[in-house]
Amino acid sequence: MKAYQTTALDCSPAIQRILIVDDAKVIRSALSELLEAEGYAVACAAEGREALRSLAQRPFDLLVTDWRMPVLDGCELIRELRRAEKDIPVILLSLEVEDLPPDIRGEIHRAVAKADVAFELLPAVRSALASPRLCHKA
Repeated sequence: MKAYQTTALDCSPAIQRILIVDDAKVIRSALSELLEAEGYAVACAAEGREALRSLAQRPFDLLVTDWRMPVLDGCELIRELRRAEKDIPVILLSLEVEDLPPDIRGEIHRAVAKADVAFELLPAVRSALASPRLCHKA
């Protein structure tokens, strides 16, 4: 499946770049529109392997990823990033935030329940991008 990608990635390097990873196209589109309206450059991937390819091709300031996805889920994506020593902040989206694996809790900036994404995503994004490195809290 081809990722939904905006042309905003060709903008000035001063614009912060966010990669959204979710297997649901409607979620990718909605999150992309929300973040672009706030002035962020957004790219999207439909699953973890596609996200890893995007991350290898260009730098991103933040990763927003779903937890449960086919092929390579959000937790495995985060583990792969950390093995590659990429210290990009991560916001993990999930239906079951309280069930996150213990090793992942210390590797993400924040977990956001999908039910709360309309209220919590923008504050979480602003916080993650303002942090000089990972906050190590879920």
